[in-house]
Amino acid sequence: MIKVLITDKLAQEGIDLLNSMDGVQAVVKIGISEDELAGIIGEYDGLIIRSGTQVTAKVLARIGADEIVMPEDESADRWTRKLVSPQFLNQVELDRPAAVFTLGPATYKAAEAAGLTVTGQARSPSLKGLLEAMRCAI
Repeated sequence: MIKVLITDKLAQEGIDLLNSMDGVQAVVKIGISEDELAGIIGEYDGLIIRSGTQVTAKVLARIGADEIVMPEDESADRWTRKLVSPQFLNQVELDRPAAVFTLGPATYKAAEAAGLTVTGQARSPSLKGLLEAMRCAI
């Protein structure tokens, strides 16, 4: 049995979709603290979060992460390497356009600001809305 922990609000359709899959059990525990999450995360095979849950170094360490890169802490080191090694790449060029789907106005604006062409936007900010947008694009 694959146990998936959900710690932020998620549409009931998404939870039902997970629970309808053979061998999958969705467990909802909204609003738990960092300490609570760190204490139980090892019991689960997956974690679904939104913006309310912060997966911290403490939580990642509990699931066996042996190296945790903190972008803010690593920024100076990365810039130094980039400036010293011009052949160092921190992006990947695609040989064909990527399909970008967004969940709402904020992610749509962010994608556009990054110069990405948005293929589709979910009508509702939910897993179901995203899947519908992807189906319409095919």
